[in-house]
Amino acid sequence: MSYATLADIEAVYGSGEIADVLDVPRDEALTGEHQAKVARALEAVSSEIDTALAQRYPVPLDPVPEAVRGWAIDLALHRLSLQSTLTKEELSKRAEMIARKLSELARGIGGLPGYEGTGSGEGGDVTIGGGDVLVSARPGRYPKDGELL
Repeated sequence: MSYATLADIEAVYGSGEIADVLDVPRDEALTGEHQAKVARALEAVSSEIDTALAQRYPVPLDPVPEAVRGWAIDLALHRLSLQSTLTKEELSKRAEMIARKLSELARGIGGLPGYEGTGSGEGGDVTIGGGDVLVSARPGRYPKDGELL
Protein backbone atom coordinates (compact mmCIF):
# COMPACT_ATOMS: atom_id res chain seq x y z
CA MET A 1 0.00 0.00 0.00
CA SER A 2 1.37 3.37 -0.99
CA TYR A 3 0.93 6.19 1.51
CA ALA A 4 0.76 8.88 -1.18
CA THR A 5 0.03 9.35 -4.87
CA LEU A 6 1.26 11.52 -7.70
CA ALA A 7 -1.86 13.63 -7.17
CA ASP A 8 -0.83 14.11 -3.52
CA ILE A 9 2.63 15.31 -4.59
CA GLU A 10 1.08 17.74 -7.06
CA ALA A 11 -1.39 18.98 -4.43
CA VAL A 12 1.45 19.78 -2.03
CA TYR A 13 4.18 21.03 -4.38
CA GLY A 14 2.48 21.59 -7.73
CA SER A 15 3.27 19.80 -10.95
CA GLY A 16 6.44 21.84 -11.46
CA GLU A 17 8.29 20.23 -8.54
CA ILE A 18 7.78 16.70 -9.80
CA ALA A 19 8.67 17.79 -13.34
CA ASP A 20 11.93 19.30 -12.06
CA VAL A 21 12.81 16.18 -10.09
CA LEU A 22 12.14 13.98 -13.13
CA ASP A 23 14.00 16.37 -15.47
CA VAL A 24 10.88 16.93 -17.55
CA PRO A 25 10.21 20.41 -18.97
CA ARG A 26 7.50 22.06 -16.86
CA ASP A 27 5.31 22.69 -19.91
CA GLU A 28 5.22 18.98 -20.84
CA ALA A 29 2.85 16.40 -19.37
CA LEU A 30 4.31 13.43 -17.54
CA THR A 31 4.34 10.27 -19.61
CA GLY A 32 3.09 6.91 -18.38
CA GLU A 33 6.72 5.96 -17.79
CA HIS A 34 7.22 9.01 -15.55
CA GLN A 35 4.03 8.26 -13.63
CA ALA A 36 5.12 4.64 -13.13
CA LYS A 37 8.52 5.84 -11.86
CA VAL A 38 6.80 8.05 -9.28
CA ALA A 39 4.47 5.21 -8.25
CA ARG A 40 7.47 2.86 -7.77
CA ALA A 41 9.25 5.46 -5.62
CA LEU A 42 6.12 5.97 -3.51
CA GLU A 43 5.71 2.20 -3.03
CA ALA A 44 9.37 1.86 -2.03
CA VAL A 45 9.30 4.63 0.56
CA SER A 46 5.95 3.42 1.90
CA SER A 47 7.56 0.04 2.49
CA GLU A 48 10.49 1.72 4.27
CA ILE A 49 8.06 3.64 6.48
CA ASP A 50 6.18 0.41 7.27
CA THR A 51 9.45 -1.27 8.25
CA ALA A 52 10.17 1.44 10.81
CA LEU A 53 6.62 1.79 12.13
CA ALA A 54 6.04 -1.96 12.42
CA GLN A 55 8.05 -1.79 15.66
CA ARG A 56 5.04 -0.13 17.29
CA TYR A 57 2.07 0.05 14.92
CA PRO A 58 0.04 -2.35 12.81
CA VAL A 59 0.99 -1.68 9.19
CA PRO A 60 -0.03 -0.68 6.63
CA LEU A 61 -1.66 2.31 8.30
CA ASP A 62 -5.27 2.83 7.28
CA PRO A 63 -6.34 5.57 7.35
CA VAL A 64 -3.05 7.24 6.50
CA PRO A 65 -2.07 10.00 8.96
CA GLU A 66 -1.31 13.26 7.14
CA ALA A 67 2.19 13.33 8.63
CA VAL A 68 2.94 9.92 7.15
CA ARG A 69 1.53 11.00 3.76
CA GLY A 70 3.84 14.05 3.86
CA TRP A 71 6.84 11.89 4.78
CA ALA A 72 6.10 9.54 1.88
CA ILE A 73 5.88 12.48 -0.52
CA ASP A 74 9.18 14.03 0.60
CA LEU A 75 11.02 10.72 0.70
CA ALA A 76 9.77 9.78 -2.77
CA LEU A 77 10.88 13.16 -4.13
CA HIS A 78 14.26 12.62 -2.48
CA ARG A 79 14.58 9.13 -3.99
CA LEU A 80 13.62 10.43 -7.43
CA SER A 81 15.97 13.41 -7.14
CA LEU A 82 18.92 11.09 -6.61
CA GLN A 83 18.20 9.66 -10.05
CA SER A 84 18.15 13.09 -11.71
CA THR A 85 20.85 15.61 -12.51
CA LEU A 86 19.37 18.15 -10.09
CA THR A 87 20.88 18.87 -6.69
CA LYS A 88 18.19 18.61 -4.07
CA GLU A 89 19.76 19.78 -0.81
CA GLU A 90 16.36 20.67 0.66
CA LEU A 91 15.00 17.19 -0.07
CA SER A 92 18.08 15.66 1.58
CA LYS A 93 17.45 17.74 4.70
CA ARG A 94 13.79 16.65 4.75
CA ALA A 95 14.80 12.99 4.35
CA GLU A 96 17.25 13.27 7.27
CA MET A 97 14.56 14.87 9.45
CA ILE A 98 12.07 12.14 8.56
CA ALA A 99 14.63 9.41 9.27
CA ARG A 100 15.18 10.94 12.73
CA LYS A 101 11.43 11.06 13.35
CA LEU A 102 10.95 7.45 12.23
CA SER A 103 13.85 6.39 14.48
CA GLU A 104 12.19 8.15 17.41
CA LEU A 105 8.87 6.46 16.69
CA ALA A 106 10.57 3.07 16.42
CA ARG A 107 12.20 3.69 19.83
CA GLY A 108 8.90 4.66 21.42
CA ILE A 109 9.47 8.41 21.45
CA GLY A 110 6.31 10.18 20.37
CA GLY A 111 3.42 8.56 18.58
CA LEU A 112 1.04 8.71 15.66
CA PRO A 113 -2.28 10.44 16.37
CA GLY A 114 -5.11 7.94 16.14
CA TYR A 115 -2.85 4.87 16.49
CA GLU A 116 -1.93 2.95 19.59
CA GLY A 117 1.58 1.59 19.64
CA THR A 118 1.79 -2.21 19.77
CA GLY A 119 5.49 -2.99 20.11
CA SER A 120 8.09 -2.46 22.77
CA GLY A 121 9.55 0.63 21.12
CA GLU A 122 13.04 -0.85 21.28
CA GLY A 123 13.81 -0.38 17.59
CA GLY A 124 17.11 1.01 16.47
CA ASP A 125 18.09 3.79 14.14
CA VAL A 126 16.49 4.28 10.77
CA THR A 127 18.50 5.15 7.69
CA ILE A 128 16.95 6.38 4.50
CA GLY A 129 18.67 7.12 1.26
CA GLY A 130 18.48 6.61 -2.44
CA GLY A 131 17.70 2.95 -2.68
CA ASP A 132 19.20 2.09 0.69
CA VAL A 133 17.49 -0.51 2.78
CA LEU A 134 15.71 0.72 5.87
CA VAL A 135 17.29 -0.96 8.88
CA SER A 136 16.01 -1.19 12.40
CA ALA A 137 17.74 -3.32 14.99
CA ARG A 138 17.12 -3.72 18.65
CA PRO A 139 19.99 -2.17 20.62
CA GLY A 140 22.21 -4.52 22.56
CA ARG A 141 21.29 -7.63 20.59
CA TYR A 142 24.80 -8.18 19.25
CA PRO A 143 28.04 -8.17 21.21
CA LYS A 144 30.62 -5.59 20.26
CA ASP A 145 33.18 -8.22 19.22
CA GLY A 146 30.86 -9.32 16.38
CA GLU A 147 30.22 -12.87 17.58
CA LEU A 148 26.70 -14.21 17.32
CA LEU A 149 24.74 -14.70 20.52
